[in-house]
Amino acid sequence: MLRPPIPEKIKNHFDKVMGDIKGDYIYYRWGDSEIKRRHFRQTELALINALEKIEPAGDVLEIGCGPAVWTNLFIENARRLLLIDISKEMLEKACERITSLKQGSYKDKVSYQCGDFASIPLQENQFDTIISIRAFEYMSDKRGVINKCYGILRKGGRLLICTKNKAWLDHTLELKAIKNVPNESIPIGMAIQMDLVDWKDLMHMFREAGFRKVYTFPAVLGSYHRPLIWNAGLLLCDILHKYFYKRLISKMFNPLIESYLTIGEK
Repeated sequence: MLRPPIPEKIKNHFDKVMGDIKGDYIYYRWGDSEIKRRHFRQTELALINALEKIEPAGDVLEIGCGPAVWTNLFIENARRLLLIDISKEMLEKACERITSLKQGSYKDKVSYQCGDFASIPLQENQFDTIISIRAFEYMSDKRGVINKCYGILRKGGRLLICTKNKAWLDHTLELKAIKNVPNESIPIGMAIQMDLVDWKDLMHMFREAGFRKVYTFPAVLGSYHRPLIWNAGLLLCDILHKYFYKRLISKMFNPLIESYLTIGEK
């Protein structure tokens, strides 16, 4: 059975990636191919739709902010904002990016903390909104993270998590490919994304923790396998996404759903 890497290995991996790509993570992750650019646009549309449902944002915590890839979508509506990331290199880039937004007009309401969210002490009833975008898949104690988020949210606060889908076609094929491969032989960049959660299981974790009004939307529809990487396949996935991203998730296109958004209210 594949074991998720310990936080220190995840931190070292992302610090190394940032060094190898000279800090240009957003292009590396979302911009160096047509399919990545389309997935970026799909994620952005889905996030804008979800964020509209949790305004006003109030005091916000973003977990696993990376180089502030998505922070610009909600920073204006935040009263105060705490960014947490396990990678010092990522957090430094996040600070640079925030400082560049609107001539640095946001920097006074933003603070930063480097470390593993699970082990960082935070006060109860501290935040109105908690957001984590494409970082939850890297966390080993997922139920513990949800419970901690519930505790540090104020009454009526909202938790928004965007994460990869366990039932995604590409993930299923990757698991088959490494079925008999020893843990130590699996590349760290692949291993950190193997411990995924089904959207129904994540909704159950939310409800177990005490969240109410829990709902889930698809974030990205697509695949890195033929024929869906051909032009017709890319267009089909975009059309499906435009129809479904505002609708509650269903099993119909589960193998095509690369990632999803779950929202819960305390």
